[in-house]
Order: sequence, then C-alpha cells, then structure tokens
Amino acid sequence: MTDEAPKWRPFHETVIDAIGGISSIYDLHLPAVLGKLIKETKIPEGHEAIAAAWTQRFEELHRVWGQAWDEDDYLGVVANLLEQKEEAAKKAEEKAKAKEAVPS
Repeated sequence: MTDEAPKWRPFHETVIDAIGGISSIYDLHLPAVLGKLIKETKIPEGHEAIAAAWTQRFEELHRVWGQAWDEDDYLGVVANLLEQKEEAAKKAEEKAKAKEAVPS
C-alpha cells in the first residue's frame, strides 16, 4: 500500500495552498485572478482558514513589495468569505430545524 496523496482535496485546502505559493504580487495576477475565483466560488467550509491565509499573505507581500492593495481585491475577498460562512451556518441551522420538525 502506498502513501499517495488523494487525487482530489476540498477546495478550502487547495486554495490555501495556492495562496501560500504566491511569492510576489505578479503571481497569478494576484489578487485579480485568485480573488475573483474565491469570491465567485461557492465554498462549503473552511471560510475562516481561507480568510486567515489570504490576510496573512497580503500582509507579508505588503511588507516585502510595499504594494498598496485594491480594497475590493483585499478586503472584498475576506468579506465575501465571512458572508458565505454566515449563509452556510444559516442553512445548516434551517436543515437541523427541519429535521427536528419531521415526526419519527
């Protein structure tokens, strides 16, 4: 038996790896491409971890490159992730309530 990595991993894990792999403001035309991907993708879990990785990487790149970030690209991604987290929590709560309401 081999210790191969799984063929597919959850989005929140792969996007955190992608964010961590960015070494300059020019990689992947960040934040335009990666930020757009994150904001336009329905993310089922890992919202806080992605937001933390995003924020950390932006802060690191800002220290190195001195780049002034576009607010929507930087903060817009974090706001979008937090909004998705709230919506996911509401749906989970509604699902739990609906399950409780069904008589056994």
